[in-house]
Amino acid sequence: MTITIGRLKLFLVAAAILPVSGCGYYSENLTPPSVGQAPFDVRAKLGFEIVKTILARNKCLECHSAERGNRGGLNLESYASVKPAAASVASTTASGFMPLGGPRVNVGDVAVLQAWADAGAPEISALPLPGAENLGPQTPVDEPTPRSGFATVKAAIFTPHCIGCHSGFGEYARVAARLPDIQRAVDTNIMPMGGPPLSAELKTLLNDWIAQGAPE
Repeated sequence: MTITIGRLKLFLVAAAILPVSGCGYYSENLTPPSVGQAPFDVRAKLGFEIVKTILARNKCLECHSAERGNRGGLNLESYASVKPAAASVASTTASGFMPLGGPRVNVGDVAVLQAWADAGAPEISALPLPGAENLGPQTPVDEPTPRSGFATVKAAIFTPHCIGCHSGFGEYARVAARLPDIQRAVDTNIMPMGGPPLSAELKTLLNDWIAQGAPE
């Protein structure tokens, strides 16, 4: 295969501007960064739990997870795998290269990722989130958490993935009676049997619903 000098130069330039491996290419259609701050309690501390939340809600795990094949050899699910990539994750989200295809990560989340990388990517720390030092002893901003009801969880999870074998899962009472078993089977990928595991987004929906008391 013959590679022209022009194509070789183009390849080298493209490689240089993508510090996080495996995301494939630079999207020319970058959306402008959204304004506002990340919806975190100002009492929260700068650690991996906050970072994990940011990565999940910005759809990073849709490419960089074991379930999705660790695209480009990059896994962003655990502290051990994210810490070495902290600086690259911060820079590529700040520049808009990632998430691939957008939308762009909001400035509040970007600030947290950069501060975490600058602090040495601690797993747990007593460091405040960016901007929290300017808020004083005020009451944390109350960001309402959307509550998912059984109808939402049923439509997204039980109907398409479970009812084929477990017809009773169309009824709230039967699901509520077996929540620990359902949660364990889904989290460990035992269920759905014979099909692909639920996506990280659907697992989060189920676990959040259960954490809220599984409202009907």
